[in-house]
Amino acid sequence: MVYKNAKQIDDVSKESNGIFLFNFFYSKDPQTLLDVWEFTAGWWTEKANLTNSTPLIPVEEGSQYTLINHCKWDRLIDVLPSLIFKPSFHSFVLKNFTANAIVAMPILYKLA
Repeated sequence: MVYKNAKQIDDVSKESNGIFLFNFFYSKDPQTLLDVWEFTAGWWTEKANLTNSTPLIPVEEGSQYTLINHCKWDRLIDVLPSLIFKPSFHSFVLKNFTANAIVAMPILYKLA
């Protein structure tokens, strides 16, 4: 798959370990998805302590994903409480995804 950087909060550092997220998105409307990504990015920086993010869009047609977002936190404790305990994750982020027919398939991982 060939993707290009659409926008970004900041580069994702690959120089150190941490908790990485690849979030695979599907939407019938790529521009709406990019707009919703930008609209919800403020929540991620303010509520989930995110300082970097690189959304990638496919260069060629035929990709099964409309956008792949890549980002990193230093530790799981830096992000997990926001996803579990902050009601605004559901009422703002996920609600915007649902309202715009966006499907997100997140994968969190840590390098061994």
